[in-house]
Amino acid sequence: VLPQDLTERARVVQCSTMFYRSQAPSAPHGLLNSSDDPRSIFWITSQDTDGIANAAPYSFSGAVAYKPPQVFFAATGLKNGKEADSVANVRATGEFVVNFPTYDSRELMNATSAAVPSEVDEMELAGLEKVASTLVTPPGIAISPIRLECRLRQIVALAGDDNTLVVGEVLGYHIRGEFINDGAVDWTAYRPIARMGRADAYTVVEHVFHMSRPG
Repeated sequence: VLPQDLTERARVVQCSTMFYRSQAPSAPHGLLNSSDDPRSIFWITSQDTDGIANAAPYSFSGAVAYKPPQVFFAATGLKNGKEADSVANVRATGEFVVNFPTYDSRELMNATSAAVPSEVDEMELAGLEKVASTLVTPPGIAISPIRLECRLRQIVALAGDDNTLVVGEVLGYHIRGEFINDGAVDWTAYRPIARMGRADAYTVVEHVFHMSRPG
């Protein structure tokens, strides 16, 4: 049973709730993005069969399983009439690297979101230093404090037009030692950024609180 003050607050929220059908013209634009906040950003690096590297940020992304460790990113829409370079590269090679943008690297990440031809190396375009991977061919981004080397598990065509989900298994982790504290990642030290509900809106992790799960 909720305490009285929480019960009253829940009742007020319920009374003021508005409902929109997801496809209705009257639904405010971007409700899905604005509801799912903040969203992690996977800064995906991949490489095509000619050796041209690609870097691009994805905020439909996340970790989905522990054993084996698996992650996903999703691309929506087409780029110049073709699927996203990241998806095309992973489809062709079966490999990618998840890098993580921080507050310090935010402008570099943003530069790699430019719509450029497939033959353009976004890492060179943004002036990003590449770092060799250990188990996969695509390079990582040197400035990224954590890198996940991944092998493709599956590509899923989602409902709708040109919505694609990429699932990969994490083969290995790279992490800079200064961001490990007592065997755990120190989020406030490396200050990852995340997407909010608009194309130009972001947030940064600067405060963390803890709660124990009920026994």
